[in-house]
Formats: sequence, structure tokens, C-alpha cells
Amino acid sequence: MSFLIDRFKNSDFDEVANEKENESKLPHMNEEPINPSKNLRKKLNLNDTVYSDYGSCIKSLLIAKETEYDTSDCLANHRITEDQRSKMVDWIAEVIHIFNCSIETFFLAVKIMDRYFKLLKRTVGIEELHVIGAASIYIASKFQDIVPLTMNTLYSKVVHCILPTSYIKKVERDILHTLNYQLDFPTVLEFLYPHLIGQNDEFSKTAIVISELSQLSYELSSLKPSHLALAIYILARQVILKHEQIYIRGPVLEALNELKKFLIDYCFNCNEMVSILTNYNAKINLNTGKLLEFKDESFM
Repeated sequence: MSFLIDRFKNSDFDEVANEKENESKLPHMNEEPINPSKNLRKKLNLNDTVYSDYGSCIKSLLIAKETEYDTSDCLANHRITEDQRSKMVDWIAEVIHIFNCSIETFFLAVKIMDRYFKLLKRTVGIEELHVIGAASIYIASKFQDIVPLTMNTLYSKVVHCILPTSYIKKVERDILHTLNYQLDFPTVLEFLYPHLIGQNDEFSKTAIVISELSQLSYELSSLKPSHLALAIYILARQVILKHEQIYIRGPVLEALNELKKFLIDYCFNCNEMVSILTNYNAKINLNTGKLLEFKDESFM
């Protein structure tokens, strides 16, 4: 079971992962476990002030940048499959949560990796995916976190001494050079935050986790972050708040339909009911994972 999907199934979003399972994968640091609710509330309180004063300017700048930093079809020239990329994204998420990095670090790390694939002239394969993912985490943490991951932690506790530090640093330099040291990518999280101001914790945390899950999808992560963020917000309104049908069209509607398809066909492909669907009278086929019945028609 995927780390992100397992986290999504857990109705308690404040519990990152089972302690025993984590210890078998990545040793814990001494810090207290991450508290998404507390961190999210601080972020939204800050954004409430920022967006009230500079909202239109920030939005215009982000929209201009999302076109410039496109990541669509980033695997076209590489020997890496969509499924392999998805597994790497899930591993990145696990590292980020276990080592108490910020949620922004996760989205930036994925964006760095995809952007690197997009701009890289040579072809890379699965044999380089691990070190590229590790280096992307390292760069993103230094860019976003107040107390970033150290190379010693990355080497000893994340890659378990398998990848030499000289190799990780070499790939780090190559990534930064390929990206021309431009790391201020607009992510879906930055476009989603303004929509979450004033919403309750259940709504906000659910939207955040859905946005994390969306990064597993090669198709969804290739969409414009602004379109995907609005689709996530609309889906949360329909399912969590049970708001009336919202009429949309164009790329946002396409993003919303792709998001729904992904959540049904991929995330819910398991032999048990998941919490968010159970809460809204949904049933899934135990063989295929596809939706058989959903009484809240606004979801479909």
C-alpha cells in the first residue's frame, strides 16, 4: 500500500504513520512528529494577511510563472515509467513526513524532479531515479525548511549509506545547473492556500492530502497548478461541505474530471472501504476498485 494512499485512508490526518512501520523503513529523528493541523493553521493565518493586501499581485505572478515552469510530458525522453515515477513521489512524501520537513518541501521536491526530467538533454533510466529523488529532497529542504535535512541525515537515515555523498552532491549540482538555479516554482499548494482561508480543519486537511495524492499521478502533476488547485477545492466543497453543483468548464473541468478518475481508479483500488467514501455512502467494487454507487451525485 502506498504511503500517501494509506495516509489518506486514515481518518486521523494528524497521525503521519504507524511508528513500528516507520522504524522498519526510515529511522525517526528525535523531533516530535509533524502536526499538520498546527502547521497548516499557522500558514493559513499568515496567508490571510498576505493575500488580503497583495492577493491579486501574487496570483498574477504565480500564473505567469506556472506557464514558464511547465513540467508536462517530463518523462518523454527518459527510460522511467509513470509507475516508477509514482513510487518515487510516494517515497519522497514518506521521507518528508517522517523527517518533519514542511509540506511545501514535498511539493517543491516533486516539482524539482519533474522539471529536471523536462529540461535534461540526456536520457536517464530507473537506475538514476533514486539519487535524483534524494537530491531533489535535499535541495527542496534547503530552500524551504527552517532546519533543513543535513547531508549526514540524508546519507545515513534516508538512503541508508547506499548512495555515496559525493554522488548525491554531484547530482545536486547537475540538477541546479540544469534548472539554472531557478527554484521558485509555483506549486499546486501555493494556488490552493488562498482557497482554504476561512475553511475548517477537516476541509483544509482533506484538500491538502488530496493535493498530495495528486502528485502521484503523472497526468495530474502535468496540469497547470492553478487549474488543479481549483479542481481540488471544488471537489472538497462537493464532498466535504456537500455544496451544490458548481458549474465550470474548460481546463478546470478537465482537471476536475481527471482528479475524480484518478481518485477512484487508483487510490481506491483496494479490498476495503476507505473513510472518505464511506462517510458519503459510496461503494466500490472489491475486484476492480471502481465506483459502483455514490449517492452524492455532485461527486460524479
